[in-house]
Amino acid sequence: MGTAEVSEAFRAAVVYARKLTLDPTQLGPADVEAFFAAGHDERALYFLVFVTAVFTMSNRIVQGLGLTTPSPAGLHEAVERLHRQGYAGTEQYIRAQAAHASAPRDRRA
Repeated sequence: MGTAEVSEAFRAAVVYARKLTLDPTQLGPADVEAFFAAGHDERALYFLVFVTAVFTMSNRIVQGLGLTTPSPAGLHEAVERLHRQGYAGTEQYIRAQAAHASAPRDRRA
């Protein structure tokens, strides 16, 4: 990110989201001011925090429960299914993942 040619506004959003994800206790007023100085407003800050928090939480759930994440082909299939069916297919996917996660496993391995 340090050498990528991106706008200052984008860079400020990524820097803030990265710090929120990796070291949230170190966020302070100076980080908020830098975000605002790059042209963002309070609404953008709320959006960035909420989106970052949701993705961080969902990653922790997946990792913590040992759920599998889709391959690139599986991800493409999921996006296509979402486009065709809306979120109706998502419930089936979540149930299948939960069934896989709760299946008996040989814990000695």
